[in-house]
Amino acid sequence: MIYLDDKEIVIKYYEAILILEEHLILIKMSHYQLKLLGHHFLIHYLSHEEIHISGVMKEVIFIYD
Repeated sequence: MIYLDDKEIVIKYYEAILILEEHLILIKMSHYQLKLLGHHFLIHYLSHEEIHISGVMKEVIFIYD
């Protein structure tokens, strides 16, 4: 489940963070991967079920296997 506004994205029920960089975040979800492209990414909250990320989102891409 994903909630997105102009300053933050909230991702629930993720499986793993595959790549974590300032301009790229790749997250494994149950049936796809979520690729975030932008800049100044900052994780404000992280738990086993939920991530809150702020920054400038340029692209949000769903990659299905």
